[in-house]
Amino acid sequence: MWDWLSVVCPHTADKPFFALWLVAKRFGAVQVADRWHLLRNLSDALRTVVSRHRKAIRHPARSVAVRIAVSDTSTKEPVGPATKLEQTRQHNRQIREERYAEMRHLRDEGVPPSVIASVLGVSKSPL
Repeated sequence: MWDWLSVVCPHTADKPFFALWLVAKRFGAVQVADRWHLLRNLSDALRTVVSRHRKAIRHPARSVAVRIAVSDTSTKEPVGPATKLEQTRQHNRQIREERYAEMRHLRDEGVPPSVIASVLGVSKSPL
C-alpha cells in the first residue's frame, strides 16, 4: 500500500502532512530532514562556497555595483520639492555634520575631549 512512499520530509506545522509522515514512518519510510533543516543545510553550504571563492566574487560584484550606480545617477529624473520630513532630515544631518566638523577642528587643535564635550554639549563617547 505505501510502497511508493519511501522518503519523507515532515514539517509539524502542516498537520495533514505530519499525519501522513506518521503513517509512512509506520510502514517503513525513512525521514531525511524537515524543511528547516534542509534550508539550514543549504544556507551553510552556500556560505561555505561563497567564503571559499570570495576573491573571485568580489571583482564582478564591484563592477556590477559601479554599473548600477552609474545607471542610477544618469537616469534619475528631477525630484520635486522635498517633503517636510525630508527637509527635517536634511536639516538635522547638516547640524550633525557641522557639529562633527567642529569636533574634528577642536581635536586637531589639541583640545582635551572633556572640554570639547562641555563646549559642544555632547558626551565624551563620540569623541
